[in-house]
Parts: sequence; structure tokens; C-alpha cells
Amino acid sequence: MVNKNHYLVIFISILLSNFSSTKPIEQQQQTFAIEPQTTTLIDLLSKSEEHSKLLQLIQITRLVPLINSLTQATLFAPTNQALDSSELVGKLQQDNQQLELRQTLLYHLLNFTLPDSIPTESTQSLDSLLFPVPFNADQEVPLLGHQPQKLRIIQRDLTRFIGVNARGQGGISLPDSSEFQNATNGIMIPIQSILSLPPSLKTIIKTHPELSTYSEILPDQFLDQLELLPHLTLFAPQNSAWNNLSSIELDYLKSNFSADDSIKLFRLATADNVLGNEGIGYSDLLRHESDNHKGHSFDLLSIDGNHLSIGFDRTSKQLSINGSEIVEQDILASNGVLHILPNLLIPSGNNPLELTAEKYLIGLNCTKFVSLFRQANLSTPYLDNQRGDDQKGYTILAVRDDVLGSSTSSIEEYKRFENSVDRLNNNDTESLSKSLKYHVIEGNYLMEDLKDGLLLKTELKFGGESKQRIPVSVATKGQSISMKSSIIGFGGANVVGGDPVKIGNTVIYILSQIVQPPSDLIQVALSDIRFSTGVASIFSAKLDHEFKNISQLTYLMPTNKAFSNLGLIMDYLLLEKSKSDLIQVLRYHGILELVYLNELKIGNSQRYPTIEGSELYITVHSSNNVSVHGPTIGGVALNGERQDSEVLNKRDKLIENGSMQFINQVELPSGVNIGIRKLMMGAKATTMLELIQSSNLSWILDYGSPPPSPSSKNSNQGEEIINLGRGYTILCPSDTAFTQVNLTYYLEDRSRLESLIRQHIIPVYPDDDEFNSKEGVIRGDLKSFEPLYIKDGLIYPTLLSIKEGGNSRYGDISFRSNKNHPKSSLDDKEDHEDQFDRKWLVGIKGAQSKNGLHDSSRIINFGRASPKIIPSSLSSSSSNDQVSFAGGVLLLDMVLEPYYPSFWDRIGKFILVSCVFFFLLSGLAFFGWKGWKKYVDLQNKNKSTNGYLVVEPMEE
Repeated sequence: MVNKNHYLVIFISILLSNFSSTKPIEQQQQTFAIEPQTTTLIDLLSKSEEHSKLLQLIQITRLVPLINSLTQATLFAPTNQALDSSELVGKLQQDNQQLELRQTLLYHLLNFTLPDSIPTESTQSLDSLLFPVPFNADQEVPLLGHQPQKLRIIQRDLTRFIGVNARGQGGISLPDSSEFQNATNGIMIPIQSILSLPPSLKTIIKTHPELSTYSEILPDQFLDQLELLPHLTLFAPQNSAWNNLSSIELDYLKSNFSADDSIKLFRLATADNVLGNEGIGYSDLLRHESDNHKGHSFDLLSIDGNHLSIGFDRTSKQLSINGSEIVEQDILASNGVLHILPNLLIPSGNNPLELTAEKYLIGLNCTKFVSLFRQANLSTPYLDNQRGDDQKGYTILAVRDDVLGSSTSSIEEYKRFENSVDRLNNNDTESLSKSLKYHVIEGNYLMEDLKDGLLLKTELKFGGESKQRIPVSVATKGQSISMKSSIIGFGGANVVGGDPVKIGNTVIYILSQIVQPPSDLIQVALSDIRFSTGVASIFSAKLDHEFKNISQLTYLMPTNKAFSNLGLIMDYLLLEKSKSDLIQVLRYHGILELVYLNELKIGNSQRYPTIEGSELYITVHSSNNVSVHGPTIGGVALNGERQDSEVLNKRDKLIENGSMQFINQVELPSGVNIGIRKLMMGAKATTMLELIQSSNLSWILDYGSPPPSPSSKNSNQGEEIINLGRGYTILCPSDTAFTQVNLTYYLEDRSRLESLIRQHIIPVYPDDDEFNSKEGVIRGDLKSFEPLYIKDGLIYPTLLSIKEGGNSRYGDISFRSNKNHPKSSLDDKEDHEDQFDRKWLVGIKGAQSKNGLHDSSRIINFGRASPKIIPSSLSSSSSNDQVSFAGGVLLLDMVLEPYYPSFWDRIGKFILVSCVFFFLLSGLAFFGWKGWKKYVDLQNKNKSTNGYLVVEPMEE
């Protein structure tokens, strides 16, 4: 520090020699006469009891050599009392380097004697010996360049005041000139206070009452740096100047996001080299330059190259900047000067306050929303609307800070954003970026452009270039159809805050809460209990990750009821050994294209590829009627479904990589062949399955034909087609049902076993006129996945029936409605009416139950077998392949044992009737004989009397 002070003394001495060699300025022309003495200013301080402390401070700061080197100086000497009453000296002495104390003392020194004539109407600026440098900087860079700090003086009411402000107010009064003490190298003027150093521009901005708004706008970090910026001339707007801005603009500037624009406003109104290198724009200099231009205005260049037009009105003696008169001039600072203006200095074509979407959002108190965009590096591409006309516009869905703070649901959504922000430390911005891009819609959409159910493309991409959609909802209030009275929502969040705002090529809507992008298929399906079976099946097949990783997916999700309607098919698919079939079924519901309902055209039927490999067809019958079906042959579905699936949802359900549609029926791919054997496996009917395999009827399980019999060698082709085309419905008792039957009885005799099995097999003929003509075969209007058409009182023959080649007159079975079947509380009325299982009873026609025999049972489950394809070569009615119904399985809770009537049932009744008839005839014959005999006797009697009547004599 000693070396630095030494160099500073040498530097000031050189300047003083330069000052003495130059032409004296006007303020030096009138000076006080100095009597020839050998007493220096230091000697005067030594002799004065009132200045002992000042002398001590001068010695501490090593200013004695400097003061002794001066030839004509003025020292404003604070007395001991002034130093004692000021806390400033104590604070200054706490600095080990004494730099601030040294600069304070230099501010009390002039390199000339005080002028005799002091102005009374305006202040006069005097050059002190202070050349300010930063107190805490590593390098002592002159803050005013090579210019000394100014010290203002004025005379008020015959009293001179030093250190006044630009208006001549304040300051320290000077004693009468008779109290000045002369020395050989200057004058010492006792003062009763200490001259305060001009503060930095930062301090002025922070403390001046007319600059409070300016202080609020400029960033604190920038103001800290402002202390070190040298030789600045600042034209600062007063508080009222900001009233010309809109509330949005002002709120934006007061936010923490306007640093760049706030600093730009500062740079547009600040110069650092006024009229020369390191020049400072004091008002005296500006007026002098105006005189050089003969009263015409001249330009200064701001730091940003902005032209500042300086004018001077000779009448009002007022300086103006760009036509605005300076309200308060020459506020001295340690690193420049500040002038206060009534207006903002904003040039045309370079307006930092030109609103962009980002600035408008900040002004709307959406600062957290904007902050997230900045952290994800999305602010420039989406929130800066100062792009060329060739660039497309965007619609921004923003959320206010106050909404985030007051809405519980919004807070939960915002925490998801915060979790994404936390991952920024690990350079993981993908999640945050996805969430934010979902709030940016491609294109401009005003209220009149929105329609209920519309799906708009957002900037969130998936599957390459596909863009995620966001649904629009428009609900009108009452009878009004005006958009202004409508409630508009995006992705489930309502629009708040009035009409949207269009800034440039960006439209801004304020939402009630954050909108999260659609979740993956599993998460969306889990949110609705109606699809729990489908979700469980996907997890069981371990397809959740596969579906999530598909780039573009439209998944047709069946409801729980649709899965339950599969009956035994679903039971089979859930088996561990049938997982491959389950995977095929679930993959068949995944379309490898994006399908949105509102983009389908009415009347069109389009084919779509599935993950499974085959195809599905979607047909739009009307705006609220969309159906789905698989491939067909001759109008008949290859998977055997009698009706098309219906799309239940009227609006698309979006998922992370596409959409999910709800259907009321499970679509089975034609490649999945679920025959009777598999259905019985699903029913866990192992006993019945083993019995069929043990009998001579195992061919039924595998879509086979009955083995040829000797009588069938001469059968025609039509009979062969019947055998090939017809299916079989198995009345399959459960394993529990067989526990109530003496199986040993049947296993001991193969014929009895075959009769038992035949009693449970119903032949079903193809749905063809050629086969429907066969007596006793009725299919009727089958519903999907039902293996047999059933109605109350309907009779079907079984393979045990005589008409089907059996040997029993009691081989037919009949159905009747079970009015006491259990009702599920989970089913609604419609579901209950369509319930197939437990609604029907099946029994042997004509059988009479006694002795514990089983001749009827409840149907507890069902399953339809996959259809068979009849080759065209075997069809006499069509040149194309045909789809043949293949039957299925009806699961029973009782075994239908073949009915054989007892001796009494077979002969006893005939004998009884015969006896009754015999006795009846005998009685008739007896009474007939008696009547005939009486008649004969009467005739004989009449003949013996020759016609006369014999009268017996009467007794007296």
C-alpha cells in the first residue's frame, strides 16, 4: 500500500505541475492575496489547537508531502469538534489501508485559492484534488478517468456554502473571509463539518426518492457492478416516467426475468465518453458544447450506440435530451454524473420493451412458468415471437403463479415439474421439456377457432415426427351460443383470465392448472376401473413395456364385461400354458397407426395393421357409431364373431404414444385357434376331457370328423360336407359334478361310457341353407361367443338321440329359463339381461328324476370354439371358402346321466292300461249280457199268454 500511495503522490504532483503550467482558469483569476510568509498549511494545522486531529489524520494517510508540494491551495479544515461529532472518521480509520480516509481528505483540497466571487443563483463546480478509485477493487482504476471530483459551492444570503447539491441546497457554511488563515502555499478555511464524498451511481439510484422505480427495475447484481464502471453519464427517468408504460410492461420490468431488457434501457441512456475520451457529461460541459454549436442540438452516443440529442434553451437555461428537459441535473457520483429526465429514452426500432410472449407472460404473473421454459432451453424457440413472417405461430397454454399457489391439484402438478427441474443438475431435461412442450400448440387458435372435441397438435413429439394432441372442450352457458359466454378447456384445465391475448404470432391462454401430457397405456387404463381386466391381462402377458415402446399406437381396450363375455375363452387364455395365445389376442388389439375418432370420415371403412400381424377394419357409420371387425369371408368374420365391436367412447382417450379406444367386445385374431379341447382346459374339466379321450369320441376335441362306418361307404358328398362342416357343443360337467356320480359304473362298460359322453354332445350344423333344412337343427340369432342358440323350451338332439344315430329315445335335451338364477350386484340391468351363464337349465327331454339320477343341470359358464374353414372344393353351393360354426362348451354343475326308463316305465304302464281296458270291456260285456237276457225273458213271457195279460186274483 505504501508503494501505491507513493505512486499516487507522484501522479498528483505531475498533475499539479501541469495545472501550474497551463493557463489559469477563470475561477483562479480572482484570488485572495497571500502575504509573504514561511508558514505552510501544515504549519497552520500544527499551530491550531482546533485542528490537531485533522493533522493526525493527514499524517496517517501520508498526505503531508503532497500538501507541502502545493503552491496555491485551499484546505477546508474540519475542526476537532467537527471530527468528534462525525462517526465517519471512526469508520474510515477502521480501514487498514486508509484508502477511503485518504480520498475523503483529498476531497477537502483545492489546487487553487477559493474565488472571491461566488454565484448566488446557481452553483459553481470546483475541481478538488480527489481522483476517485474503487475502495475494494483489486486495481485502482480511476473512476472519473483523469478528471478530479467536483465540489459545488454557492452563496446564499451572503453566506457561502460548500458541498451543496445541484440545486444549491444543503452543504457546509463557510466562515467569513476574515477567519481564513493564509499560508505560503495556500489558504486554510475552518469548517464545522466534514465534506461527504459523492456516492456511487448505485447508491444514488438506490436512495434517490425520484429513482425508486428505476432502482426496482435494475437488477441488484448489475447495480453492484455499476460501482466499478468508470466515467459514466447517466440520464435516468424519474418515477412518473414509468407511468407511460402499460401495467404488463411495468410488471415485466419489475420481475426477475427482465434483467437483459432493464440493462438495455440503462445502456440506451448512458454515455461513457462524452465529447472525448473519458469525458463526463456535466451540465457545464454540455452547455459549453451547445454554445459551440451556436444553440443547435448535438448528438452524444450512448453505450449501445443510441443517438442522444442534446439541446439547450437559452431562454429557460434548461438542457434537454431528445426533447425532454432535464428535471434534475449534475447529481455527482464517484464514478460519473447523473441527470434525471421526465421520460424514457427509447429509440424507435430498438425498443427493448417490445412485448414478446415471454414478456407478456411475466407481466401476467406467470414467472414460474417462464422460468421452467428457460431452464429447459425452450424460451427462445417458443416464447420469443420476434421471428420472421415465414415462421409458424404458436398457442401457449400458461399457468399463473398465484393459481399454482392456491390450487391443491395444481400444486401436485407443479411438483412434477419441480421434480423435473431437480433432474436438471444431472442434465436430464427430457421430462421437463416434454411437459412444457405439451403446453405449446402448433398454430394460432383464437376462441372462434375452437370446437368441442377438437384435438390440436402440440409441440410434444413422439414416434419420430408425430405430435401429441391435446383435447379441447367447449361448454356453453345456458341457452347462449356465444363463444365469450362459453367455458373453454384444454386437456381438462379450464381457461381463466378472460379472452386470449395475441402477441405477434403467438396466442396466449391462461389455464386454471397445469396440464400433464398423457401417460402410457397402462397408467391411463388403470385410471378407469372398467378396464382392470385388460390391464391385468397385459401385465400377465408381460406386454406393458412392449406397448410403451411402440412409436405409434392405437389400442382398442375391451371393457371388463367384454372380457367376461368370452367365458371359457378367457379362462383358457389366463392359463400359463396358453400365454402365447393371450399375447396374440392382446397384440391384435394394438393398431400400428394413429387413429383419432374425430378425424375419421363418416361412411368410410379402413384397414389397419396390428401388432399381431393381421388386420382390423374400422368403419364409421355416423358421428356416434363406429365399429371394429376382423377379416371376413363372404361377409362372415373369420374369427366367428356374429356382431362387430362397438367403439364406446365418443372422444379419443390419449396415451403417451397415441390413443386408446374403448370397445365392447374382445376381438380374436383368426390365427388363434381355440377349440373344444382348449375350452375344456380353461374350464379345468379334466375329468370330462379324460372321459372323452377314453371313449371313441376324441375326434370331436380336435375339429375332426366321425370315423367312417360300413354304412357310410356309399354316402354322397353332401353327407361328407355335413360331417366336415358341422360343429359340436359339449355339455361339460365340472370336476365337482363328477364327484356326485359313480364313475366306476361307466368305466367298467365302454358302451355305458360312450352313452354318457354322447348324452353331453350336441351336433351343430353350419349356418347354410343346405344344412338348415336338416330336421331339428336350429341356430337362430347367436350372440358373440355363445356356443349355442338357446331359448326357453328349445330342444336339441344329442349324439345319443336316435335321429343322430344313437340308440336312445331319451337322447334329446331341452332348455328352460332359470328364473331363480343369482344376480350379481356388480352388473347393471342391461348386463343382467344379457347374462348367459346361470340363466338357463338344461335337462334330458322326457326324463323323470328319481332314485338320485341326474337329468338336469344349471349352465355355469360357456365358451365358443373358433370357427372352421370349409374349403371351396368341398362346398357345392359356393366357389369360395366358407366359415363354419364350430360349437363350443357349456359348463354344467351336474352330470346328465343317460335316462333309461324302468320296467314299470317301459311295460308296467302298458299292462295297467291293458287291465283297465280289459276290466272296462268286461264290465260292459257283463252289463250288456244282463240286459240282453232280461229282454229275452220278457219276450218269452209275452209269447206264452198269446197276447193276453194274465191278472192275478186279488185277495180279499
